[in-house]
Amino acid sequence: MILLKPTHIARLSQRWLTLLLIVISTTVIAHPPKKPSGKIIYDFSDDWQVYSTQYQTYIPYLTGDASNSINLMVPVSEYKGYHLSLYVSQKVYLYINAHLWGTLGAGQQAEYNLDSLQNIVKSKQCFLTFYNPEGQILLPEAYIFLKLPEQQQSAVVDKEKTIPLNMAQREGIEFRDFAIIVAIVLLGIFAFLWNVHPKAFMEYYHLLNFLSGKNISLKSLSRIQLLFILNHSFLMAFAWMLWQKLFRIDSNPLLLSWNFSVLLQNIFSFTGVFFLLILGKYLSIYILASLLRTEKYIYQHFYIHLAASMLFYTSLTICLFITELWQPFRQQGISSFFFGLLILFHVGRIGWVAFNLNKLQGFRNVYLFSYLCATELLPALLGFRFLSEALV
Repeated sequence: MILLKPTHIARLSQRWLTLLLIVISTTVIAHPPKKPSGKIIYDFSDDWQVYSTQYQTYIPYLTGDASNSINLMVPVSEYKGYHLSLYVSQKVYLYINAHLWGTLGAGQQAEYNLDSLQNIVKSKQCFLTFYNPEGQILLPEAYIFLKLPEQQQSAVVDKEKTIPLNMAQREGIEFRDFAIIVAIVLLGIFAFLWNVHPKAFMEYYHLLNFLSGKNISLKSLSRIQLLFILNHSFLMAFAWMLWQKLFRIDSNPLLLSWNFSVLLQNIFSFTGVFFLLILGKYLSIYILASLLRTEKYIYQHFYIHLAASMLFYTSLTICLFITELWQPFRQQGISSFFFGLLILFHVGRIGWVAFNLNKLQGFRNVYLFSYLCATELLPALLGFRFLSEALV
């Protein structure tokens, strides 16, 4: 039996105490509490999940579970305008909806705009997966928080390590320059059309001529009409990009890349889409009018529809462009104003088309309501549904 003297016991106790303090201090240093740079709205500490091979599904994470990956479901649509804070104490790979987005270094804290995440993944929920290929993963920290106004300009994420998710912190100078260039090009195109085809220009862009409906030369879909339709499609594409920039928190990289060449490619792509939609509109009017044996009124209907769109969307694009340049005017509630204005215009255009077609002799004894539902009301409802879902 070995007898320890009191002095030996004291030395051993001191050594064990020193070792214990080193372990505790190391643990505190390795896992320091990382709080977001704002007001915490929700803490995800009880929402972590791991995949169970036994049950073939995700189950809640319990302290002590050994796993090399851990998952978190973030309902981004419920926190519009908020930010997500992530902190990891070890190097991990970050997956979003089963797609690899990048890595987070040991001890790194990252903050992301939730509107950016929603617009990137095109989903109301983001399924985050943290994966450690070297072994057991340590529990990360995740918070929903509200960024304070004075903190908007602070750089929270390490630029060399962060993944490209937080698009909202960019100033948008490149897009503003791009918008100015497109506005100048559109102004030049309008000047060209005014000088080369003044009669057709006055038919489309003169309010009194549109309201009177007199002296309309649109008797067929000629090359001149196609030129005006192409110009209107380009204007609509510009208005759509301005709308995305202003009312989707500047965060959709698929529509609003910060690269000038990609912006140029996007506006040409949208121009083609709007051009095909307008031609599809003409085709639907042509088919239905042929079925009702009212072919002679095809161009009158198409003219009323197109001229109203040109007058309204030209004015709307000017307002959106001024709003983009005038930063203090950019408020959250203004999107509802413009959206209500769109609804009011389309309802008014349907009423104006119905009023003018009702005056035509060929439409007195036919199913005017069914004709308008198929050519005007149904496309408008589909467009509003798409627009409302795109702004969510």
